Amino acid sequence: MRLVLPLAAALVVVGVWRHPLLGVYLVFGSALLFEQFEILGITPLTGQTRIFQNISSYTPTPLRLSLADLLVLLTLASWAFRRGAAEEPAPRFGPLGLAVA
Repeated sequence: MRLVLPLAAALVVVGVWRHPLLGVYLVFGSALLFEQFEILGITPLTGQTRIFQNISSYTPTPLRLSLADLLVLLTLASWAFRRGAAEEPAPRFGPLGLAVA
């Protein structure tokens, strides 16, 4: 198990760095799949995951970010790097983009 987690993390980092849209899908999927708060009366399989808690609350690492925050930052950094290197076209907001922004 100790070798699986670093390998999975490395695959996620490489995947998001190569395709920033994968990071958006992973954040959206983790928001739907993992609970942020305990639900009384039921014990879901994903209840003990700490995706949205600060890493410093359950490890000795003094990092005040959650895994979801790190995934969002990695996605934004990948997109900004690609945009700066002119590999990606300017983002398209679509017909409702100005209303949302």
